[in-house]
Amino acid sequence: MRTFLWDFHGPDARGTAEHFQRHLEQFLGREALSGCRTGVREEGPTHWAAWCASPPAWEEPIRKALRPRREQEAPPST
Repeated sequence: MRTFLWDFHGPDARGTAEHFQRHLEQFLGREALSGCRTGVREEGPTHWAAWCASPPAWEEPIRKALRPRREQEAPPST
């Protein structure tokens, strides 16, 4: 499972990451990309990231449509 991350910085980073997560979940539902998990996590004092853990079958559609800033192999620690 690969995890995709989108980074947000600044005083409103948490709210922006949470807002992006809602749009991410809408995209996954609309495209019927089942088996994905999403969330947000704090990366630093003014750095938050929205994430999506994806089964291998959905990696390329997510990568092409949403252009994540970062990727990692391990599932996110929540």
